[in-house]
Amino acid sequence: MHGGRPYPPSALALQMNNREIASVVWLVIVLAYCLAKSQGMRASVLSCLKLASSRTVAATFVTMAAYSFGFTAILYLVGYWDWSLLWSTAWWTVCVGVWSVIKVSGEQDEHFFKNFIKTNLRIIVLLEFLSNAYAFPLWAELLLVPIGGFLAAASVLTERREQDRQAYAGYNMALGLLGLALLCYAAYRARSDFQNFASLDTLKSVALPLVYTIVYCPFLYVLSIYSVCEQIAVRLHMRLDDKGIAWSCALLVLARCKLSRSKLLRFMREHGRGLWICMSADEARAYIRNTPV
Repeated sequence: MHGGRPYPPSALALQMNNREIASVVWLVIVLAYCLAKSQGMRASVLSCLKLASSRTVAATFVTMAAYSFGFTAILYLVGYWDWSLLWSTAWWTVCVGVWSVIKVSGEQDEHFFKNFIKTNLRIIVLLEFLSNAYAFPLWAELLLVPIGGFLAAASVLTERREQDRQAYAGYNMALGLLGLALLCYAAYRARSDFQNFASLDTLKSVALPLVYTIVYCPFLYVLSIYSVCEQIAVRLHMRLDDKGIAWSCALLVLARCKLSRSKLLRFMREHGRGLWICMSADEARAYIRNTPV
């Protein structure tokens, strides 16, 4: 017992619905096929593993894991989180948390955080929960998951290419129809099982992605600022030959920008070229101090 709540049996901790089981099955099948048939894929996986083992990348993901675990522990202690939310937490961490860390590290969009919050706080969060709360039989999920995965991947790949606008609209329409069908099925099941649907556990499940998204933003903000400062320090290190001085100049830029990510990115874009040609630490500091932000 802990805080009046029993530790979970392993069956509860590992409980997955049919949609999650089907997703894992297809993920294993696709990965196994790609690794067995494609030498390029094997080389890419090895490259990713080597990159993940580097000190900087490993430290980033260890910090992310510690941050997520710490917040989850707080939710557990205050009675919000329990083991029935284990898989929801794991899916959010992999699909949103890890993706966000990878994306924000090289993201140059000043409006990244506004778009990140908008994307994750949309009503789609509720719709995704509804469609996942009531899964079809396993055989049906094994058919639906690859269809949904293909449509989602095709939509992402064609989103930004102007010549694929018509295909993008078609994939989005098909994906919307599939989502609508799942939602109708979930709504029918919720109506016939309203007592369980309108419960505190359901409310927790609906709110969990929103809670994690909001709490995750400060971590991503600090990570994004560190990433930009690291870019400045690396570029300056090529000129100044002193890593400590390069980092002190990068932190001076951050102070001049008053910890604002948008100002930091604007400084890099508008004044970075002038900073890179500075030949000494004093010249770099003078340039930073005298440049309007």
